[in-house]
Amino acid sequence: MGGRWLAGIILLVIGVTLLLDNLGFAEISLGWIFSHFWPVILIVVGVSMMVSQKGGGMLAGGIIALLGVLFLARNLGWWTIDLSWLWKVFWPLVIILIGIRILFGASQRGNSRWAIMGSIQKTFENGPWKLESGGYTAIMGGIELDLRQAIIPEGETVIDVTTLMGGAEIRVPRDLPVICEGSVIMGGMELLGRSNGGIFANLEASQGELHEAPRRVRFRCQSIMGGIEIKAV
Repeated sequence: MGGRWLAGIILLVIGVTLLLDNLGFAEISLGWIFSHFWPVILIVVGVSMMVSQKGGGMLAGGIIALLGVLFLARNLGWWTIDLSWLWKVFWPLVIILIGIRILFGASQRGNSRWAIMGSIQKTFENGPWKLESGGYTAIMGGIELDLRQAIIPEGETVIDVTTLMGGAEIRVPRDLPVICEGSVIMGGMELLGRSNGGIFANLEASQGELHEAPRRVRFRCQSIMGGIEIKAV
């Protein structure tokens, strides 16, 4: 499932609706269908992200799908939803889900490093440093990593980067095989020259020969009301 499936389903529904209406088999208002069932788009996008399980897709996809279900229920009159109440609940739930992901996600892959109203810096000027699988999290803070002098182990090194109202800037050597997977909620992201952002967005990028590389780095990025930049230098 992905953008192709979503576009195909939408066009199929529109085409069938117009055909039935034009042939007189049914009186169906395309406007009514869209005004009531547009949240299905959110549900499909969210489920697609959850199935892909890339770049924090489980978290962002779950949030999008949940919003779709709530809006669809409201449109169909199953229950009345106070949007102000939904807004009050939405952000605490996002923070809770981030906490769950940090506790049971990045921590299982290695060390976790935190920057709460502070910063994490491993720059070129610091000299050689050992890169290990693990997580970097910035909450109202910043992350700066420079892998040009990093000692990278053989195999795949997985790095989780999470920012909440914060930012991360990561520099990688151009000859290092890198895989980047990211999701963003109300923020922006630039991965190896590719960028995306907005209310909800996903992004993937890679460089180098990935399959035969003796060592490679995979970044799993997630940003909420913040930004992440990974660039080759």
